[in-house]
Amino acid sequence: MSTTTLLTPFSTTRHSRSKIGRLVPILSLIPEFLSYLDPGYTESTRRAVRRALKSMTGYLKDRPPTTENLFQWLRHRLAVERVSTGTLGEDRKYANKFFKWCVANRRLSENPLDPIPKIAVKITRRAVITDEQFEALKRAAMGNDLGFYGMIVVAWYTGMRLSDICGLRWDSIDWPTQVLTFVPRKTQRSGRTVELKLSGEIWDVLYERHRLLSGGEGDNHVNGPFVFDEAKQLYDRQNGDIQRQFRQLCSRAGLPKTITFHCFRHTRTTRMLNSDNPVDPLTAADFLGLSSLDTLRGYNHASLARKEKAMNL
Repeated sequence: MSTTTLLTPFSTTRHSRSKIGRLVPILSLIPEFLSYLDPGYTESTRRAVRRALKSMTGYLKDRPPTTENLFQWLRHRLAVERVSTGTLGEDRKYANKFFKWCVANRRLSENPLDPIPKIAVKITRRAVITDEQFEALKRAAMGNDLGFYGMIVVAWYTGMRLSDICGLRWDSIDWPTQVLTFVPRKTQRSGRTVELKLSGEIWDVLYERHRLLSGGEGDNHVNGPFVFDEAKQLYDRQNGDIQRQFRQLCSRAGLPKTITFHCFRHTRTTRMLNSDNPVDPLTAADFLGLSSLDTLRGYNHASLARKEKAMNL
């Protein structure tokens, strides 16, 4: 839904005046709802949930959470507080989860957010990182306390999300076979497991990091279960901080502001599908831990050279 649509009033007769007496105490259930949050949620996601519900309750005060009042809350967030459409979409999503939980637990007969459409977020076209930019990032990351050098190498060769790299465990690596096995956090409910054979630069970097952290004494002497322990702690505390540090790293490397950590995922997909010997889509989807080829299509950026070749067939 566009911004202009959100700011346009719509009919709320279904919920706005019905069951007001029963809706008022619903907000007192928020603490109970927070205790039932999915255990798979990261701390940053939990903060986003609390932020959304705190904003909602702060705006409503003594007013009942009817559809009309909730619409005015979202409108206020956008027009007065000037939050981004991404933040606004998250606020609606987490408030909706709360009201769905209320309905599922028979605390509410119907969801007052149902009549309000989902908020469409402007999709940013991700940039593809070049070989030269990859080398520049590695040079800028030398000596970084968070281990950005290793994280960049892992992201370049695997296309793993930042959350999965920060959560990467030493016991996910089978050293004799050089196989990395993990369950992507974003799709962990599906139970999809990714297995990747490590070799070349990524293997050398991980092996050397393990050797340095263990002092050559083996797994039992590595401080902490995570490959990038400092980055994991920072990610869990505040995801925005580690993203900010990566932007600063890109700035030192002379990269444009359009480069984000998620660009590594788009880059790996594009390299797999657009090389002289392209990987078949099913293998590429399995490599990235995707359950749908439709999702894979969104990660691919066909090169101009391949488009020219297609034109001249």
